[in-house]
Amino acid sequence: HHIPATMASRLLLCSLAGSLGLADEVVLDLAGTDAVSYYKALSDAGEGLPLSPKRLSAAAGGELDAESFAAYVRRGAPVIVTDGLAGTAFDVASAPEKWACEAIAKRFPTGRMKMEYTDQPGGEENPISMKDVNSWSKTAAHSGAKDPAAPQFAPFYWGVKGADEGEQLWDGKKNLLKEMRKLMQPLPSFLRATQVNKEEILGSPEFWFAGVGAGAKAHMDSHCESTVTIQLAGRKKWRLSWPPVIANGTFAKEGTLGDGRPYTAKGGWSPTHSLTLEAGEVLLIPPAFVHESQNTGPEDCAPSLTFQFRDPPAAGLFRRFHPRLRRLGDFNECWDRVSAMATFQSGQGGLPKGLKALGIAPLSKLTKMDGQQGSRSSPLAS
Repeated sequence: HHIPATMASRLLLCSLAGSLGLADEVVLDLAGTDAVSYYKALSDAGEGLPLSPKRLSAAAGGELDAESFAAYVRRGAPVIVTDGLAGTAFDVASAPEKWACEAIAKRFPTGRMKMEYTDQPGGEENPISMKDVNSWSKTAAHSGAKDPAAPQFAPFYWGVKGADEGEQLWDGKKNLLKEMRKLMQPLPSFLRATQVNKEEILGSPEFWFAGVGAGAKAHMDSHCESTVTIQLAGRKKWRLSWPPVIANGTFAKEGTLGDGRPYTAKGGWSPTHSLTLEAGEVLLIPPAFVHESQNTGPEDCAPSLTFQFRDPPAAGLFRRFHPRLRRLGDFNECWDRVSAMATFQSGQGGLPKGLKALGIAPLSKLTKMDGQQGSRSSPLAS
């Protein structure tokens, strides 16, 4: 009997996980000449690791528009976007204090936050009132990060996109997510304004507030979408790494790349990319990338806005790094989606509907886009 491709993929991966060693200690081997050469071509000039992502302008007449940005997204290449927020509510270049921590607290005084990445497990609530900015912006809690170069203090998190069980996102009746969604439109010009993107972006905003030395410990998110983080004020140092090699005969169980776990992996963690994101700049973080952030000062509070988007998917990354990703338990939420993209299994409604649901263009259009030449030639044309 014919087994649907997604089911076959699951069965194969489950059998691999069962027959291979479920490694408690996995060496995060980030090398491999294939990965290094691949990302060197997509980064600014430099010798050795860590690499510096390209810094590209999205201003009128700049190097970046929605389609050239999409090419980097598909390949899973970190990129820094400059001059990309003109015409949006987050154009801090024209109004530097508009989105400082104090201004955000004044705009959303009823918002409720919590600390993330602390060395102690947190509770299921948001106990910190946004309006008390003079208090919380001077509060520090240790992160417990086992790496002296990592953030040693925990950041504050406002998940305005939605609450975990038992949490309250704001006091009073005013719906701050609804207000936030209005502020987030129009989208930045370098993002495709497709319906699937609008739904994902407007459904995933979250604010991060970091004091000096505070930030997110190294971790890999389990979602399949690419992430954008906007530095609203101050600056943050980011360290990233592409998916690690998982040795033949082993399977990295889920949680291997959980919060702070890369620091204690066998052999330690060596970032493949390093950068400083300045106010008004935007960073593209591909899916399956380990990432870490840290406020390096001198500002006492560095706020950022983060969200995910789906169009286009990082299909080139999934294809190139499939031998690594299929052995990485932290990527398990994406196995079915990658299988569907690879086999064009659309479920009900035929191929075009399936492709549309995945947020990708028809194959003929992708082929044309990836090979397109001209003044804004795609990095996929090779």
